[in-house]
Amino acid sequence: MNARHDLPSSNPALGADAAWASLAEASSAEALCRAWLAVLCSLVPGVQVGLLLLQDAGGSYVPAAAWPEGTELQRLADIARECLGTRQGVRRQHVGHPVQLAYPLAAGNALHGAVVIELLDASPEAARLAARLTHWGAGWMADLFAQRELGQARQRLDESAFLFEVSLAALAEPDFHQAGLTLVNKLAARFGCHQVQLALAASDTRVLRMAHGRYAADSGSLALVSQPLAIGAAPPFAVLLFERNTVFQPAELKGMELLAGVLAPVLEHKHARDEGLAQHAHRSLRHAAARLTDTSHPGLKLGAGVLTLLLLIAAIVPVEHRVSAPAIVEGAVQRSAVVPFDGFLRDAPARAGDTVKAGQLLARMDDRDLQLEKVRWETELEMAQRKEREAMAQADRVNQRLSAAQANQARAQLDLTLSKLSRVELVAPFDAVVVKGDLSQQLGAPLEMGKTLFELAPLASWRVMLKIDERDVARVQPGQGGDLVLTGAPGQRWHFKLKSVTPVSVVEEGRNYFRAEAQIAELEGQPGLKLKPNMEGVAKVVVGERSLLWVWTHRFTDWLSLALWQWTP
Repeated sequence: MNARHDLPSSNPALGADAAWASLAEASSAEALCRAWLAVLCSLVPGVQVGLLLLQDAGGSYVPAAAWPEGTELQRLADIARECLGTRQGVRRQHVGHPVQLAYPLAAGNALHGAVVIELLDASPEAARLAARLTHWGAGWMADLFAQRELGQARQRLDESAFLFEVSLAALAEPDFHQAGLTLVNKLAARFGCHQVQLALAASDTRVLRMAHGRYAADSGSLALVSQPLAIGAAPPFAVLLFERNTVFQPAELKGMELLAGVLAPVLEHKHARDEGLAQHAHRSLRHAAARLTDTSHPGLKLGAGVLTLLLLIAAIVPVEHRVSAPAIVEGAVQRSAVVPFDGFLRDAPARAGDTVKAGQLLARMDDRDLQLEKVRWETELEMAQRKEREAMAQADRVNQRLSAAQANQARAQLDLTLSKLSRVELVAPFDAVVVKGDLSQQLGAPLEMGKTLFELAPLASWRVMLKIDERDVARVQPGQGGDLVLTGAPGQRWHFKLKSVTPVSVVEEGRNYFRAEAQIAELEGQPGLKLKPNMEGVAKVVVGERSLLWVWTHRFTDWLSLALWQWTP
């Protein structure tokens, strides 16, 4: 089955001379492409159909020109795709069909498109001539593309240099007013305007459009452009107004938009530097309020909302306010075992930490000297009594009285010696634990009367001594209750009631502490660890109810109040 092709007119609408004239007079890209394809098809003998494909802004290759115009080009799609895919020239010839040639239009590494022609003459000579002319025409078009890219690059470089220059000039000025004057002068020279104005915007974009329309009607300018200056999605804070007597080109409008994006933060920075403290605070608060109500950072705003809710709950919900203090356990009554008279230590079976019963031996003094003294005074007493009886028998009243006095003296010394002998053994006055004292290494050592050998605390009666920080002592009162947790039993609580707070402070580790005494309640009914003297822990005294937020922050607020009192005159 043979396909039928519509042949071009033997007398084309555009001859070679007319095609070259159209190429020289082309004023747009479309006209240039049509004229270039017409020139190529007029130079290649036997051309039936010509097609020029160029890359559009989206990266696709679309027909830019066809010769003759209005020709159906679907049959050239396959060879065009092959040429674009391989980036090489392609030649196809089927029996009964014209010869098809395709050549890529490349400049450097960029592929701009392809040119496809269809020949009626299938001879090898015609194909070679068509390939040479197509290669020449494609190279000319590729060079044209390269020149155009070079021109665009130079234009972008010039725009970048101007942006850099005008930004530095604005930043170099001392204030916003001078920066604005410098900016409008440079912009007027750049765009050929007879007037450029810079104004601060206090309204939204809709109001700016209305104001632009009224100004355009009043001024009568032929070309008028208002370019808002804004950062991101924020409302514009300033507007640039360009006026001139010639129409602004699309490239110029695009350059103005680029200038607005670069100059907006520069001018805003200059304007912010000139603001007063009140204006700056107002703008900052307004900006913060806008950020809170927009849709940016939803996770952070949700977290901030939850935190605010928690803080509000903490400021409202009351909790027990408890004052913490280091604590130590002591016996409710402490008894000291002291040396009853001067002598020597004979035995000391008790040591610190021992639990003793009432009457149990703690220590024994050496009584050998006392025994001798006892014998001596017994002998003295017996001799004085015998002399007294003899004087009475002789009726010698003087010797009788003298002997009686000697007998009384010996009796007194004997009683003193017997009293010392009765105190030779030091025994526990009640069931207790030995808190202090270890004389096992001092056997035989001399002891002075009144020296403390042991300290004993009862087993059934305890007290807790708290060290209250001076920052909390005003809140602590006798009668308040609390809990004690000892280091040796962190899982057990001991309830107590505060008995007294001493008015005298002690300094420890650079802080003042006041000692407070507390009584442990219902000791017998509390299971667990048995209390021992000098056990340490942490006590918490319940001093009332406060909000949770106050409990967390009162240390800081108290310090701040004191600091303000100290710093203010």
